[in-house]
Amino acid sequence: MAVRYLRLLIMACGVMLVSYSLATESALSNEMWDEPSHQLVLHENNARVLDIRIVPGVVSEYHRHRFATIYVVIQDAKLWNQLVDGDWAEMGAGRPYRDAGSVIDRSSYVGEPQTHRVKNIDERTFHLVAIVNESSGTVSADRIDDLDASKNSDSRWFKRHHIRLPNNTQSDILTFSNNTVLVQPGHGASHVVEDGIYHSFKSAPGAFSWHPAGASIRVTNTSDKQLEIVAIELK
Repeated sequence: MAVRYLRLLIMACGVMLVSYSLATESALSNEMWDEPSHQLVLHENNARVLDIRIVPGVVSEYHRHRFATIYVVIQDAKLWNQLVDGDWAEMGAGRPYRDAGSVIDRSSYVGEPQTHRVKNIDERTFHLVAIVNESSGTVSADRIDDLDASKNSDSRWFKRHHIRLPNNTQSDILTFSNNTVLVQPGHGASHVVEDGIYHSFKSAPGAFSWHPAGASIRVTNTSDKQLEIVAIELK
C-alpha cells in the first residue's frame, strides 16, 4: 500500500513539474504586447503602439523584448526588475525620476533581446507609451530636422523630435518622411489638423495620434501653459 501511494505521489509530482514547465515556457514566450500591463492600442504594418501602466505593488508577467522600441515617459516610478534565472534588482538604483517627455531608446533589443518581469515598488503608477518598430530599419540615418536640436535624435529605426509650443499657439506645418506617432506626455490640451482636416484632440498625458508619411500636420496648443509634443518617426 505504501509503495503504491509512493508511486502515485511520484506520478503526481511529475505531472505538476511538466505542467509548471509548460506554463513557464509559455510565459517566457510572451511578447511584450501579450503582457496585461502592456496594452496594445495600435498595430499598423510593422509598427505597434502600447500604453504601459504598472500600478503600485503589481508584478508583471514575464515577457520578452526583441524589436527596436522607443519609450516616451509619461510618469516614472521606482521598479524592481528580474531577468530570467536572475534575482530581483532595482532598476536605475539611485537615479532621479525621469521627466515626462523623456525618451528611452531600446533599439538594442534587436541584437540583445531581453526577457524579464518588473514590480512597481513605488506609490505611483509607472506609465510609458512604447513605440515598437518590427522592421529591419534603414541602412543609414538621415539628417535630423532642427525642431529642438538638444533632444532630437536619429537612428536606424527611429527619428525623434521634441516640439514645444507656448500656450495658445500653433506649430508651423510639419511634414515627416516616415509614418509618425505624436505623443503628448504632459497635462494640457491640443488638437491636430492633418492635410487641412481636423484629425484628433489630446487632453490627457499619454494621448497619441498616428500620421502617415508625407502628411501635412499642424498642432495647436489650446491650453494656458507650454506644451510639449514628442514626434517619433518609424523608418
